Amino acid sequence: MSPLHRLLLTLTVFAVGASGSFGASAPKQRAIERLDALGVSRDGTSLVRVFSSSHRGIIDLLFASGADLNAADPRGRTALLAAALAKDWPTVSRLLAAGVRVDRAEEDGLTPLMAAALGGHLPTVQGLLSRGADPAAGDRAGHTALHYAMSTRQLVVIDRLLQTSLPFPPECCEGKDLVAHALVTHDEGIIDLILMRSTPLTRWSDEACETLNTALESNNLKLAKFLISKHSAPPVPSEGAQPYLAYAAARGDAVLLGKLLACGANPNVTLDAANDSEFRALLKNSSVRYYLEKTTGITPLMVAAGCGRTDQVKLLLEHGANRLQASKGRMYLLALYFAAWADSPESTQLLVGGEPPSRDELRVEVNLSRQQATVLRDGAPIFKTSISSGTSNKPTPVGEFVITDKDIDHRSSIYHSAPMPFFMRLSCRDFGMHQGYVTGRPASHGCIRLPGDAARRLFKELPIGTWVSVFR
Repeated sequence: MSPLHRLLLTLTVFAVGASGSFGASAPKQRAIERLDALGVSRDGTSLVRVFSSSHRGIIDLLFASGADLNAADPRGRTALLAAALAKDWPTVSRLLAAGVRVDRAEEDGLTPLMAAALGGHLPTVQGLLSRGADPAAGDRAGHTALHYAMSTRQLVVIDRLLQTSLPFPPECCEGKDLVAHALVTHDEGIIDLILMRSTPLTRWSDEACETLNTALESNNLKLAKFLISKHSAPPVPSEGAQPYLAYAAARGDAVLLGKLLACGANPNVTLDAANDSEFRALLKNSSVRYYLEKTTGITPLMVAAGCGRTDQVKLLLEHGANRLQASKGRMYLLALYFAAWADSPESTQLLVGGEPPSRDELRVEVNLSRQQATVLRDGAPIFKTSISSGTSNKPTPVGEFVITDKDIDHRSSIYHSAPMPFFMRLSCRDFGMHQGYVTGRPASHGCIRLPGDAARRLFKELPIGTWVSVFR
């Protein structure tokens, strides 16, 4: 019979005695003799080996022999840590009842609490904490028991450890904070638990951006909404980028824009990231790109308007975007101006406010060749008048415009304060329709002159937002 078979046979015999009358009444010396006969010493190395094997018979003998259960092997591992790593929870409970030390860590910093968290055994975690185990202790890499629980998705243990009011250090290990560690797990349960107890985050980390992108792409709006709610900063596609809403508007991605707004992204956020070359490249020749370099306080609504994206302008307005919010600094820019500069009368109509009539309901057609203006309602002409447009040196612009403001006593800011009564500005430009000397041929500096009676009537009957088509 080999030594190993002899040992196993002997252990089986001793297991009965150790768990019966022997464990309760056999003298300490008898237990020592039994261990000696088995060739089992009582030093730290032997204890760790035995408790790692979870063999009840020898473990009972070691308890009965009065062995130092706090003894450690050369690596610093104790019987408690060995039993916890073996997931021998009954033995761990027995060791705790015997009063072993719970704060002993092996050479790499691993503690019994970390092992219990890794194994996901809540009663052991609670028992260790009640006996003074430190949840903030970290191993050589900086990982705490909480990190070990997160690595194996032990939600109940994570929840229990969070109840210890464990601080959230700025950087706990691997250069990441605890929130970043939670995010890289992509486990909603863990993310919920960690973020629920964290203070509002002031910036979007790479991990948070990646998680948000994944959530939006997979249509997991619950997670996206939760992430956005836990950040005081606006959501961004990558760390240091302009707000995500602005990206969606610049790309013309109405679906993404809708998701972000539904998840609570602030429609009135401003574009204040200083060096976002990727975003600027999306704007191409847009007026937004020019003014983004000149002033601050540009909003997603201005981006959408400046890119002529009417559907997104409407979506932003429906979710609370403030059409009257202006840029900051010396320039007073409104989204309305960007829509006008983008030659987008549809967006311009939305941004003038009120409920302007649609192009089909009411519009003005200005025929420069005939020097005539016609008002149409529901497609039928209801009024015609002669005009005088700009000369060849100062031509009247052609295109689609919208009446953006009216001034009954307007005076020119260009031509020596010349009076322009009943002035109706077109798309925020430096020209419009007003009362003036009409010759039936081009005679103005670019404006559309109307006879007095016609100017008064149109000023009264055409609301702001009325569509005006100017053509040759």
